[in-house]
This record gives sequence, structure tokens and C-alpha cells, in this order.
Amino acid sequence: MEKVLDLHGVNEIPYGYLGGGNIILFNNNSRIEMENDTSEVIEFRPPSNYYIEDGEPWGPTEPIWTFRDTFYAPKQSGVFRLPNGNTFVTVSSDGYMFEVTYDKEIVWEHYGSSNTFRAQKYGMDYLILSGDVSGDGVINIIDVVLTVNNILNDLYIIESDINEDGILNVFDLVIMINWIMNGMECTDESPDDNDGDGINDICDDDDDNDGCLDNNDDHPLHWSDDYDGDGLSDDCDCDDDNDGCMECQDPEGICP
Repeated sequence: MEKVLDLHGVNEIPYGYLGGGNIILFNNNSRIEMENDTSEVIEFRPPSNYYIEDGEPWGPTEPIWTFRDTFYAPKQSGVFRLPNGNTFVTVSSDGYMFEVTYDKEIVWEHYGSSNTFRAQKYGMDYLILSGDVSGDGVINIIDVVLTVNNILNDLYIIESDINEDGILNVFDLVIMINWIMNGMECTDESPDDNDGDGINDICDDDDDNDGCLDNNDDHPLHWSDDYDGDGLSDDCDCDDDNDGCMECQDPEGICP
């Protein structure tokens, strides 16, 4: 059975987000048994390889997650997963945008006055340089002092919240001091943030958020699997299969 037909806005969910590495898209008339003029958000996990047997369809056979309501648009719509795990959908012809949770509850919506094509949602601090508490365009000891004062006085200032957890504490100070000690002044107003953790890649010690620091990571921009489920990504795990044999002695993982 055909699962997708008229698909729009196909994109890979960033690693570090809910469903990271999955494909998400806006699709129309997606299932043969459905009536025409219906739209649906579809998320699916691509196969580990793209080999197709003769006469067989390309997998997977079922989506990971879907969302349907009364919306429909024949073209140029879009869908994106957000850092908080929700999904942001644009229904182009109606100028309709909404945010829906993974439990399929619409928590925000907006109707525009004209066509809107594949809108994206940005945080309120998108144009704010994280860590630049003084507003002088660089991160230095002045920003550390101001952040300490904010913490002591129980003042929440978004520029001081480096890890964007909604709390000002010693963790924000540690990140800020690390930037300064390593000569990293994060002054790019729209920096790359590969894993979506709120720390731009210049200043992030773990760009893919897989628990393996970049200087030890063979693939620093690509999240690594944890084959044996021991909490260590395979890039940093000396014993990927947890059989007690180090990979240098057991390169194929065949030790008993």
C-alpha cells in the first residue's frame, strides 16, 4: 500500500531532537483508503540500508508518528520538529501555522491573511548572543561577574542562561568560563547548532550531543549509536558489545 503521495517539506529531524535522524514531511492524500483533499504529517525512520529486493517496496512499512486534523493544503506546506519535541506545521494556502505536541495536542496556532510557505519557529533569544550579558558583542570576565550577580540576586536574564534550561546557576558559569579560557568569543548572531542544545558549535564540546566529546569523537557532527546500551556512544566506547574484550583485541565483536 502506498504510504506517501504528494509530499512537501521533507527534512531530517536534527540529532538531539525527539526523533533525531528520522524523516518528517507534510503529505497529501497519503493513504489509498483516505478521501481526497486530506493532509497529514508523517514521521518515519529510514532503513539502515537502502537495498531493495526485486519486486519488493522500499521500507519502512509503517510511520513512527502521524498527525491529522481538518487542515489541507495542495502545495508548498511544511513541517519541522522543534527542540522541545513539538512539531511546527504550516498549511500554506490558509496561512495557517500551528504547534502540536507528540501527544497530538495543538498548543499554539495562528491564521495569517495570505499564503505562508514552510514557516519556521525561532526562540525569543534567536538574535540574542548567549553569554553576552553586558551587550558589548563579546563574552569576557565582565559577563561572568554580571551572571554571578544575577544568580546571587535571583534574577533571570536570558543572556546568562547559557544552557537554556530556564535556571541561572553554576552550570551556566562553567560553560561561560570555559569559553573565555579557551579563547572562544561566541559572537556569531546566527551560529550553527548541530544538536540544537542552545550552544553553538564553536563553543560546544559535544556538537552531536551523543555524550562523546568532539576531541574523542570520530564523527563529531553525527550522533553515534550505543550498541550495548551502557550509556557510552560507540565512538567513545572501547567495548561496543560489552563482552569484556576491548575492540582493539576484538575488532569484530566476536569474543564470547
